[in-house]
Amino acid sequence: MWLAAVTGARRGELCGLQWGDIDLDAGLVHIGFSYFVRDGQKMRKDTKTHQERYLAIDAVTAAVLDERKRHVQAPLVRAGTVRPRPVAGALPLLDETGRCARRSTRPRQRR
Repeated sequence: MWLAAVTGARRGELCGLQWGDIDLDAGLVHIGFSYFVRDGQKMRKDTKTHQERYLAIDAVTAAVLDERKRHVQAPLVRAGTVRPRPVAGALPLLDETGRCARRSTRPRQRR
């Protein structure tokens, strides 16, 4: 939610982000893909506007993302499946990516 509020990126774009798309040192997020599910198949495609873009993020957002990255990588480091260094594109940004995708395919319910 934090990244959505700070960047204004679309839900599918945020779900399509990978760690390789984020440069914490430069404070940039690369939006080049969108994530969606069609007929049960999960896919990455180009953005709605068919244009990639770079969004600047502030130091607080970079710190939040760095903490999230450490949190996501910690169990993998303990299991020995990844080394404790940045792994470009190997980890999805959100561990709830599948849940995001399912939400985006359901019709909205009125309250």
